Amino acid sequence: MLGSISLSPAVLPIIILVGLILLRPSWFAVKAVPRGYAAEPLLAMTLAMMWLVCVLGWFADDSGIACLPTHCRWLCRSGSPCWPASAR
Repeated sequence: MLGSISLSPAVLPIIILVGLILLRPSWFAVKAVPRGYAAEPLLAMTLAMMWLVCVLGWFADDSGIACLPTHCRWLCRSGSPCWPASAR
């Protein structure tokens, strides 16, 4: 039943928190981030781009609408996707 648990309300605060940690690690007493930035010059840019992908993904979230493969053409009366009994 893990699939029925929705984590959507927690995504935005987590993205904001991670962004703040990456931007200001001293506010959170995170010592590994500045050391990593000093050791690998491109680490800051790489982590910033990964964070940006999360932000853009959050904006583009389809709120749980199932995306069917193109070969599935059947739909229930409610308009939601129906899977054949053999696929359940």
